[in-house]
Amino acid sequence: MPDINLQAIERKNANRKALIDANIKSLEEGETLLAGLNDDLYRKGVRPIFESTLGAHFRHFIEHYQCFFLQLPQRRFCYDDRQRNQALEEDLNIALNDISAVKSKFREFDFGSFEHTYTICDDQTEEDVATSLERELIFLQSHTVHHYAIIAAIVRALGKTTLTGFGVAIATKNFDIRSGQNSEDSSCAQ
Repeated sequence: MPDINLQAIERKNANRKALIDANIKSLEEGETLLAGLNDDLYRKGVRPIFESTLGAHFRHFIEHYQCFFLQLPQRRFCYDDRQRNQALEEDLNIALNDISAVKSKFREFDFGSFEHTYTICDDQTEEDVATSLERELIFLQSHTVHHYAIIAAIVRALGKTTLTGFGVAIATKNFDIRSGQNSEDSSCAQ
């Protein structure tokens, strides 16, 4: 009979892998959308409904991932310290390359990193707050999908379409499956 502690470790590692895989899958959804756009559309917004462009939303969440990996060795995250790279916001190919780089880092992720303690800070708090890699991975994926919902609305306003379920939260997709609903008819606010 397997050791109970070994089973707990295996479950924990399976959950951690699932979090990494969920982030990779979300990034791949973004790549698929970008493959159907051109630089002109990538730089477009729909004023006055949306002040920001598609590229601004992609830059924003990509830079959160870049902060995560850049700051991981220090065991302290501050997503406010983003680069705010204008070229990433305006050049679709840079976005595709940066997403690919983030996915590669996830595929090479050192699971030993989960055993450390981490903190997070931002402009709201004077002191760092305790966090975990699991929590940060959940945040990154959820934050990305939140921006995908806005991106999907901008894309539709520009007369284009997105994949079914693009910008719909995992929890909503799972609810739809359990209840027999179609994620295409869902919004992330369910």
